[in-house]
Amino acid sequence: MDEREIRNEEIKKYNELLDEYNELIDDYNQLVNELDEEID
Repeated sequence: MDEREIRNEEIKKYNELLDEYNELIDDYNQLVNELDEEID
């Protein structure tokens, strides 16, 4: 692999991690909203 391919693979992995992170944030926000509704 040349440097460009390596960089593209790293970017791909980074984007996958970002997707996972965003899913976790969404799950967290959903839980917070559910708790907020229970408190109301």
